Amino acid sequence: MLLHAGFGGAGTYCLDLALRQREAGHRVGFVVRPIEAEGGPSIHDYLPGHIPRYLAARPFEPFSIGGAVARFKPDILHAHVGRSARAVGAMWRRPPAVTSLHNRYRAKESARLDGVIRIAEWQRQDMAGYAGQTETISNWLPQRADVRPGEVEAARRRVGARPDDLLVGCVGRLHRVKGVDLLVEAFRAEAPAHARLALVGDGPERAALEALSAGDPRISFVGHVADPAPWYRALDLFVMPSRIEPFGISALEAMAAGAPILGTDAGGLGDILRRTAAVVVRADDRAALQGALAELIRARPGRVPYDLQAYQGHAAAERIERFYRSVIDEMKRQAGAETA
Repeated sequence: MLLHAGFGGAGTYCLDLALRQREAGHRVGFVVRPIEAEGGPSIHDYLPGHIPRYLAARPFEPFSIGGAVARFKPDILHAHVGRSARAVGAMWRRPPAVTSLHNRYRAKESARLDGVIRIAEWQRQDMAGYAGQTETISNWLPQRADVRPGEVEAARRRVGARPDDLLVGCVGRLHRVKGVDLLVEAFRAEAPAHARLALVGDGPERAALEALSAGDPRISFVGHVADPAPWYRALDLFVMPSRIEPFGISALEAMAAGAPILGTDAGGLGDILRRTAAVVVRADDRAALQGALAELIRARPGRVPYDLQAYQGHAAAERIERFYRSVIDEMKRQAGAETA
């Protein structure tokens, strides 16, 4: 279940896992928020019609989830994002339940659940008092449709990048935690006239970032795109300037496209990039980001081969299934001990 506004990394992870579980022959249903009145991308835009979906709205989310459980009869609940975990924890009676951490562990959200999946090792530091089962299972490279002929060239033309121009860009939500303001400032200070900056994504910081760009014709706001895969291939340099980044699925997608990468050491992103040829700077350090960007613009590196064996979705889905079974078995054991 995903009781979360918008559609970002957590939504991508949740949906990709569900589709893989269906492919493996399992029954999968979704509990989601109603479609937002203000619009914008959401899980509803991506959920296939053949997957059952149930709506849960405040302030009655636990009751709505209970109704979905009564109709769908799942063996286990999997909550994504803290609001979902908190709602499941507030249920009076429920099946075994686990959550995937898409940020820090918070006891008020997840302590009542029977299992917690960490997506990165840094999350372990806050879990000393947690009593349920727990395991680190990294996020993975999501399934995407193959890039079709002409899509990469069309992406570059959309932002006015000629074949010889240097196209720098990032893909993700326009939110302060993503540090896009730092990239805009660094680009304006260091990029030559033939460089272009493509900001692919949308979010609450867009107006502020447009003001920060001050009408610079080299900077383009692409907005939300349903399939970002062509953009990763179109970019000559992918930048992920995050202040906070629990994992960093966008980095994996850029790696799959062979893009040179400049990123920060924020959370799980640093864990991914330090083992690669990417350039890594300290999070929320504009001077460091600007200096590294200037060097990469001068060097203009070519495509990079990355090893993505550790981020294969089928292996992660199998590990999550084993974790489910372990949690279910433990809950059965505890129930048997209580009735003995």
